[in-house]
Amino acid sequence: YITSTREAPPSHYSLTLEPFSLFLDSKNEKFESGVFDGAGKKWKMSFYPNRQSGDDGHKYISLGLEIIEEDPFRRGWKVNFHCKMFVLDQKAVNYKVFEEKSSKPHTFYGIIRERIFDQLMTVEALMDGTKGYIVRDKCVFGVEITVLGDAMRGESLILNKVPESKIFTWTIPSLEDAGKESFSDEFEINGHKKLSMYPEGDQKARRNHLSLFLCLANTSSIPLGRKVYVEYKLRIKHRVGTKHYEKEGHDCFSKEVTKVGFSDFIQLGEIYEESNGYLFNKSMTIQGEIKVLLSYNYLE
Repeated sequence: YITSTREAPPSHYSLTLEPFSLFLDSKNEKFESGVFDGAGKKWKMSFYPNRQSGDDGHKYISLGLEIIEEDPFRRGWKVNFHCKMFVLDQKAVNYKVFEEKSSKPHTFYGIIRERIFDQLMTVEALMDGTKGYIVRDKCVFGVEITVLGDAMRGESLILNKVPESKIFTWTIPSLEDAGKESFSDEFEINGHKKLSMYPEGDQKARRNHLSLFLCLANTSSIPLGRKVYVEYKLRIKHRVGTKHYEKEGHDCFSKEVTKVGFSDFIQLGEIYEESNGYLFNKSMTIQGEIKVLLSYNYLE
């Protein structure tokens, strides 16, 4: 341990033991404090009178710190912290402070909820008459905690490759009668989607192109601030062959962005060019294909 001396008391908790001699002689392995608040969490402090003897033959006392409020069975919880342990010198009216040599923070997670500072002091050093660690058979310990951020919560990001069979087909009976904007029925591919078409283009296209978009039908499953990545294809099918017209895109859905696609999907002249084979008796068939979709799983 790195040790130092300071006059200021520990900022979070002190534990007074008296008569201290009875604690040392007790056969009980561990004595616990009540629950206290510190650094936004709830804790207990523990005193181990004879947790272990050193290789040098000396007896040592140990102190422990346990986090109380975190549910050990809640997935993904994690608390990183630094800790200082204190022993009061009642004669000098100052504190001996103990810190770990490593600057790496301690971590509580899962069922790991207690950190024991083993072999903090020898019983011999604690009872040194030239010091005031024990006065009138009373000893005072303390603890100071620094939590590095809140209890960590995490998530898993999962890119799902959607099977090629998951293609939605939408047939427009008459492109000329489709109106300024038309919507397909909703379809289910990792969430509810639909297609949106502007036969004469949206405001960006200025009547030069047909505009085509993939839309989210419901954004309630997307948390505020979350973006959902998607790779997709939109196509106009050839009426008999395989010379379809298609474009690929990759974008992000969010609560604010509910449609992705192309204002300039295809020039209007290309649609009505008979040799291209996109129209059949004024009808046209559109397909939407989702290739990759990002999903996520919060670790609560």
